[in-house]
This record gives sequence, C-alpha cells and structure tokens, in this order.
Amino acid sequence: MARTKLKTAALVDHLIHLINMHEANRLIVYSPLLSDQIPRSHAANAFNVFQDASLKFEIIRHSILWDPCREDDLDKESIPTVIQLIDDPVFLQALDQQTEASFAVLLGSASFNQHRAEKKGTIAPAKFGDEHRLLSYSVAIVDGLQQGINGQTMLWNRLKKIAKRNAEAFWNGYCFEVLC
Repeated sequence: MARTKLKTAALVDHLIHLINMHEANRLIVYSPLLSDQIPRSHAANAFNVFQDASLKFEIIRHSILWDPCREDDLDKESIPTVIQLIDDPVFLQALDQQTEASFAVLLGSASFNQHRAEKKGTIAPAKFGDEHRLLSYSVAIVDGLQQGINGQTMLWNRLKKIAKRNAEAFWNGYCFEVLC
C-alpha cells in the first residue's frame, strides 16, 4: 500500500509538470504570439522545429503518464501501474466502499470490479489537438487516484491558472528579431 501511495504522489508531480508544459504549448504551438514575429526565412524553419519539438515533448510526457504496465514490471510511475497495484485483492480490501464507488464514477463503470474486467478496445489514431482532451482525462483519473489512495485532492483549476499565468509572463516577454 505504501508503494501505491508513493507512485500516486509521483503521478501528481508528473501531471503538474505536464500542465505547465501544456500551457506553454498553448502559446508556442497554438497561438500566433511567437510565430507572427518570425518572417519567412531560415529562422522560420528553426522555429517550426522548435514548435514541433515542444509539442512532441508534451506528447512524450503524456505517453509516460499512460505507459502500460506488465505484471512483472511494477516500477513505472504511470496510471496503469497504479491501477495494476490496486488490482491486488489485499489492497482492494483496504479501500473502503466509498473509495471504490468514486473510482466507479470516475471510470464510468457500474463498479470498479466491472471496469477492471472489461476488455480493452481499439484506440483511434491521435490527432493534432487531442492532447487537450487527454490532459483533462488524465487530471480526472489522477485526482481520483489521489483522493482514493492518499485521501488528498489538488486544486487542479488553480494549478492550471498558475501555469497559464507563468507561461504568459515568460513568453509574452519575448520579442524575436531575425538578424539576417
């Protein structure tokens, strides 16, 4: 149980970092704030590479958060790993009925046990912008795990506002000047 608590707390830390990266990417990738400053030039090509790398790094962070878990590899700090650790009947007995009910509501199943027994379906290929929805889903899952396992919740909306404010303070202060 202590291992699951530590991994859940680590998920919160990973998600906070991901929220900060996501808010930065709203300005780097999705906003004209920076791109409008870059004229057609070799500098524009370098900026496109920068945008692409920043978005791909966010996607990698999402992938790490959702990295699948094998029963013989429970060392990862990922959502599936925490859920696999919960799959242990001894740990499930330690969770009270209220926690199990909150997991069921969060995961959209009639019961947590039913959710664990469902087959995995086919996942559609990711599209540009899907990271917004994935982040919202990840926040809901990690918050449910944090509440159910560690008895704590985070002020996620406040954290998002802080991340947005910080990203804007940083990126609004930049003025690019192409010298050649």
